[in-house]
Amino acid sequence: MQYSNSDTVVYVGCGERGNEMAEVLMDFPQLTRTLPDGREESVMKRTTLVANTSNMPVAAREASIYTGITIAEYFEIWVTMSMMVILLLVGSSIA
Repeated sequence: MQYSNSDTVVYVGCGERGNEMAEVLMDFPQLTRTLPDGREESVMKRTTLVANTSNMPVAAREASIYTGITIAEYFEIWVTMSMMVILLLVGSSIA
């Protein structure tokens, strides 16, 4: 995410342990990226986090995936037609 050229990032922590999600929430504000004009910008300025820990019901974890997809589609389609979006699903497994 730090080295991506995307306009926005949607990060879905689905089924992660609570302490891992807390670590993500603590680390993300410290990450920066360098803009083409040389300025530094916080990664959080363009990131949406959807957190759902492993102690939540399976249906809630599944809903967090659909929530992340919906948010990503919103940015891609409705905000600006040419916006580049990255959707990261972390902690989900497909069987």
